[in-house]
Amino acid sequence: MWDLDIGKKKKEIIDAVGIKKVHIASRKYQWDMKGIEAKASLSDFKNGFCCASAFSYIICPINTIPIELIPKDIGCITVDIDNFKLKKWSQKISDMQGVELVKKAKKRIDSRFKSEEGYRKWCEKCLEGIAYRSSLELLFWRNYIEFSK
Repeated sequence: MWDLDIGKKKKEIIDAVGIKKVHIASRKYQWDMKGIEAKASLSDFKNGFCCASAFSYIICPINTIPIELIPKDIGCITVDIDNFKLKKWSQKISDMQGVELVKKAKKRIDSRFKSEEGYRKWCEKCLEGIAYRSSLELLFWRNYIEFSK
């Protein structure tokens, strides 16, 4: 939830999540998550969002949410829908026109985890869920074998 201190219900589902493997020592690693919540309007934003990821961002149309309403350590990305363009076959942010990083997110641990270890367990659970859903998609929705000469 965007204001964790006032006791409103915390949102649990993230619109989009990115997972990054971070090396912490020789042959040891951990996972970090970046979450993005899409908000179409100011009232949608005020209704709350999930900020469980270590790095959380709000993405919204330009001039929708005043930057001063974005909570501390939460990032903001704006999209000028009328001028949005992306080079064909590109996935680079630098190739996107009409997208601007207005406020960079800072690493934070959400209060629901109580510790770094709780956050790490949540990351593992998310990763397992993504792997499970991807496996089901590959097994049952694209259940064909292609042979080539």
